[in-house]
Amino acid sequence: MPRTTTAALDIHTSFDCEKSYAGGNRKQKDAALDTYKSKDPCMLFLNDARRRYGERRAIYISFGTTFFPEPAHLVILMESILELEQPMPFIFAAASPLAFLPAELVQRIQNSGRGIIVPYAPQQAILAHPALGFMVTHCGAGGTFEALSQGVPVIAWPFLLDQPIHALWMSEVLDTGFELLQIRNGPVKGKAYRGGPFGTEIVGTAAAIREEMRAVLVACQGQEGMRKRANAEKIRKRIRHALGPGGQMEQHLAVLKSLFVDTPPRAAL
Repeated sequence: MPRTTTAALDIHTSFDCEKSYAGGNRKQKDAALDTYKSKDPCMLFLNDARRRYGERRAIYISFGTTFFPEPAHLVILMESILELEQPMPFIFAAASPLAFLPAELVQRIQNSGRGIIVPYAPQQAILAHPALGFMVTHCGAGGTFEALSQGVPVIAWPFLLDQPIHALWMSEVLDTGFELLQIRNGPVKGKAYRGGPFGTEIVGTAAAIREEMRAVLVACQGQEGMRKRANAEKIRKRIRHALGPGGQMEQHLAVLKSLFVDTPPRAAL
């Protein structure tokens, strides 16, 4: 995942914990958020996006450091975001050495004021920011859990290994995200058995990819996006409960301790 500094994580702790401000007013909480956001360009951008467009409007795009989509497909995504009638400001974390965008598009993004490109990003802090609406991710294990633990729905763009399973789980089981299907360019072609009762035919052309991305981005702004965000928030609460005193994490660690620590050692044969 995009790297962040130790200092940023230390500051993140002070504003990510909702309980710290449970007894304070909204102005005090916003002031605490501003203190953190002034430390990092991503936070400054999200702070401005929140003022200009409101909460849950921004998109965070990250494919980590190992994977990266076909550049032409990423260009379509960026163009689709910039062409939205209702703006969705975005942060693109270009942490991978494979990251590439045409100079003309980079200039267009800079001129638009709707997006920034950074080499590294404080991912957990971005996911916790009230301006953030969705995360475009390859659905690696780390990003998947971090998004869910902050109640952030995703736009899934998986590549291989466990990523397609995570994408399917989030989009179809938990209903906390959308999965892009037309970007599949592997050797196996055919139909994806989701996206409706008859599945989705993988066409894979630039036109099909653009149409799907536009439809997903518009859906993010509508009732479907609200439903997926509400579901992600439910999962966030379940995770917080599981990590709390007496939660599943504590229970499972107790079982592990009983098996490997409390159990008397067997006598040597």
